[in-house]
Amino acid sequence: MPYTVIWTEKALKNLKKLPRETAARIVAAVERTRANPLDHLHPLRGSPYFKLRVGNYRVILDLRKKAMIVYVIKVGKRENVYDRI
Repeated sequence: MPYTVIWTEKALKNLKKLPRETAARIVAAVERTRANPLDHLHPLRGSPYFKLRVGNYRVILDLRKKAMIVYVIKVGKRENVYDRI
């Protein structure tokens, strides 16, 4: 059974600022993680969150294994997405 993906308001706001093709690639990459998130995600050091690499962009996610939910917290360029997590 696949995980449910929930986008936070902040993540959707970040996504809308990106070029349409880039946003589509990010959404597709997040959707691919639904079947087995741990195959695609990498833990963030010093944080309970995970990251997903999509080219020069990173997606910060929170994984709830028991509830089978992936929360998309933040989307942005690699250089500044890790600020204030």
